[in-house]
Amino acid sequence: MCCSVHLSSPVAALRRSSTWLWRRCALAFLLVVSLGAVGTLGSSAAWGAQAGAASASGSAAENLTLQLKWLPQFQFAGYYAAQAKGFYQQEGLNVTIVPGSKDISPLATLLAGNAQFSVGDSDLLVARLQGQPIVAMAAVFQHSPYVILSRDDSNIRSPRDLVGKRVMMASTQGEIQLRAMLKRESIDPAQVKILPQSWSVDDLVARRVDAMSAYATVEPHQLLARGVAPATLRSSDFGVDFYGDILVTTEEQLAQQPVTSAAFLRASLKGWNYALKHPVEVADLILKVDGVARRGVTRDMLLREAEEMRTLILPDVVDIGHMSARRFQTMADMLISQGLAPSTEKLTGWLYAPPLHLSAQLMRGLAAAGAGFVLVVALVLVWNRQIQRRVAVKTRELQAEVSHRSAVQAQLRLSQELVQRLFGTAASGLVMNTPDGQLVMANPAYCAIVGYRLDELQGMDTRALTHPDDVARYSELRQNMLDGVVDTFTDEKRLVKKSGDPVWIQTTVSLVRALDGSPIYVIAVMEDITRRRAMQAQLRQSEMQRDADRQKAQAHVVQLNTQLEARVRQRTAELETVNRELEAFSYSVSHDLRAPLTTIDGFAHLLGRAEADRMGDKGKQYLLRIRAAAKDMGELIDGLLALARVSSNPLVLAEVDLTALASQVMQAVQEREPQRAVHVEIEGDLVVNGDRLLLATALQNLLGNAWKFTGKTPAAAISLSRHITATGEPVYCVKDNGAGFDMTTANRLFGTFERLHTSDEFAGTGVGLSIVKRVIERHGGRIWAEARMGHGAAFYFTLAPAATT
Repeated sequence: MCCSVHLSSPVAALRRSSTWLWRRCALAFLLVVSLGAVGTLGSSAAWGAQAGAASASGSAAENLTLQLKWLPQFQFAGYYAAQAKGFYQQEGLNVTIVPGSKDISPLATLLAGNAQFSVGDSDLLVARLQGQPIVAMAAVFQHSPYVILSRDDSNIRSPRDLVGKRVMMASTQGEIQLRAMLKRESIDPAQVKILPQSWSVDDLVARRVDAMSAYATVEPHQLLARGVAPATLRSSDFGVDFYGDILVTTEEQLAQQPVTSAAFLRASLKGWNYALKHPVEVADLILKVDGVARRGVTRDMLLREAEEMRTLILPDVVDIGHMSARRFQTMADMLISQGLAPSTEKLTGWLYAPPLHLSAQLMRGLAAAGAGFVLVVALVLVWNRQIQRRVAVKTRELQAEVSHRSAVQAQLRLSQELVQRLFGTAASGLVMNTPDGQLVMANPAYCAIVGYRLDELQGMDTRALTHPDDVARYSELRQNMLDGVVDTFTDEKRLVKKSGDPVWIQTTVSLVRALDGSPIYVIAVMEDITRRRAMQAQLRQSEMQRDADRQKAQAHVVQLNTQLEARVRQRTAELETVNRELEAFSYSVSHDLRAPLTTIDGFAHLLGRAEADRMGDKGKQYLLRIRAAAKDMGELIDGLLALARVSSNPLVLAEVDLTALASQVMQAVQEREPQRAVHVEIEGDLVVNGDRLLLATALQNLLGNAWKFTGKTPAAAISLSRHITATGEPVYCVKDNGAGFDMTTANRLFGTFERLHTSDEFAGTGVGLSIVKRVIERHGGRIWAEARMGHGAAFYFTLAPAATT
């Protein structure tokens, strides 16, 4: 836009009358301008000398180190291109590019002074908020390339699907982005099992992990190459849209070497522009970097990576390295609100501000020269002060008007450019309409949501895109805003796409008013939440199904409880009948069977005494066998009765001194066989809570067996002891060094009428250990044994906690 300046007639006359003055001032003007320019050039020569010093002499080149965050690949193509094509050398720089690895922290390397520049991600913003003196110089990726990679058959489709899953993550590469996405979806990151990053998709292939952080441009293709279909989660789909591969330096580096730092940035961005315009050439350059070919990287892999990087770098939309202070502030506010970064004011100075270029200083010098010229003119025009004053005043007014118009136009152009860039790069849909719904501006994200091209939207009433079912509610909200009830509102509604399909959006609508308060623009910011609504509907359906299943299960439980109660009553009645029958049987055994046995034994004894003289040895042997059989039968009857009493009699719990009971048992058996010398050791203070009669029966059988089976052992030993396990449980042990038994037959040990030794070796009925087992189980404990043939046996038993003190 040009401006025309029309001088009034009086001023023109004055100029004609003073032409001779201007001619005489020309020489002075040229002199002053020349002196001012020389002075300006001299003052800016220091800056220019620093910039050109390195290029003047190879020995004066600045040595710099760039620390990458990972191994060489197309992800860092711009830096390798700047090095290989000589862009760094043209700036007088000698740059060493150091590859990264899983053991190297680029930020730590930078802060330790081992590198002047490094590449990192959103964790750098957190470090800045924590007070680290780092400065962002350029953001190569406008959208972070980090994704959560999983197998497609794992069905991980949303952040909520990560709950309880094993996810590999590196703390300095992508983890802060994952945590922000989880918190935005109201998921506690502690619900995700974060594992150390192995940097290998083989862990996904082998299902050692469920998901891993990855670069969208590399690892999904590696997984596919192994025959596994990949699935990815992008944080930008859930409202977390961060920059990626941010080039940073330190405040100290910028303070000490501002010119060198600016030169490094220029050369690096020049390398990036070259790399994206010549991907094949730069891919071949990267293949020559040490170690790249050995990792199995191919040209096709690098070119595929380069192609996918363009959608994240957006070189056709914004300048490479573009950064927005507002977007960084939005990122910081999100991290702070989620508790992932401290709430500080340390973001000031985070974005790099390049030093003033030579042309700007030259302009200041020319302005100084102009001021000198005005001074000379003022001195020369002393002779015609009145005319000069009028001319100068009018000239200043016109110059101020022209300067003001130029400044306004420049500011307007800058504002328009910023708005266009914001609209073009925003991940959310942005649209500006007039109050009557006519489109003013829309960004590509909005066009993608509604499915229309921008030229198709021109002249369209965008209100018509609202789904018919949502029109009434949305129109009411919009009218309230136009009437001044609210200045902004947020709503979830459906739009009808060009294809006719509905799409759910969450939109925040704001109103822009003129100075007189009248509405002029309506601005809407929207996100596609179709997937989120579908998942919410699915969750609601799942919850309804779970409620129905829960009610069905509760009804089934009630039915089972009713059936169980009926069965319990039936079984109780059956058990009572069995107990009565058992009591009758015990009575019968005790009276009806014992009396005939007593008669048999008695008459056999009398027969032996009365007919001893007439009986031969064989007859006497027969009588002895009859009496022995009667005795065995009596003992068997006693065992059966004892077993019945153990099973049927109710427990009478009281404090029982096992030490005293065991001593009484051993005293009784020693009195029956006083000729035996047996070493007996009984631990003191073995006090429990239980049924005294039943526990006495158990000890009589256990210690009686120990006495019996040590009958053929020359130095017999029997003991009763207690030890406490690691869990605090008391275990009691009856041990002997007698005959022992074969552990292969131990499963028969506690069976009724089971004997592991013949009656010729050791007498017995095979009921005693069955009685012991019943007693221990009735006390809530368990019993087991260990033994070796000829080396004794050990019987261990426990009692329920309520049965011990």
